Amino acid sequence: RLILKTTSGGNHWDVVKQFWEEVFLNSLYVIDENNVFVTGTKWFISPGSWSPIGAVIFKTNNSGFHWAEMITLEDVYNETLWFQNPETGVIVGSYCDGDLIKGVIVKTNDSGLNWSTTIVNQFNNIGGLQFLDNNNFYFRAHKDTTDYICKTEDMFSSWTVKTQHPYSITSYQYLDNDNAYAIM
Repeated sequence: RLILKTTSGGNHWDVVKQFWEEVFLNSLYVIDENNVFVTGTKWFISPGSWSPIGAVIFKTNNSGFHWAEMITLEDVYNETLWFQNPETGVIVGSYCDGDLIKGVIVKTNDSGLNWSTTIVNQFNNIGGLQFLDNNNFYFRAHKDTTDYICKTEDMFSSWTVKTQHPYSITSYQYLDNDNAYAIM
């Protein structure tokens, strides 16, 4: 529940922000020295009971001195946060409608002021974002007992399945559009 920052190459870390116990942080993206996005899960806590509310997104534009809660996305559980540039970013993960778990893509085109959510019935979970360049993005997805690596060229408006495998794809990295490594 801490955001830390180092200016000594990791020899010393300073606490930039400590969040309350209802938030569990899990992903961050640093755009530059001043602008940082952080995502996590917000929980409702009552005596003897914890229940997830959904994903929460925070942003600082002054090196962490002040953090603003940008949005809470009910029933969304984020896995990965990535920005293509300071204005355009994406969060992926899963969405639970009460009965079914589906993939989710949440995008911003205005530095996090507004977010649009797309529920993806094709997958149960989306994660492992990799931006190869400004036009080629990859992600890992899961549906029931099958894992996928997918490619999108239009910032997640559409995609093609590049790999479909019954074994869990735990990690992958594309070097270019033809060469990649994966752990299955």
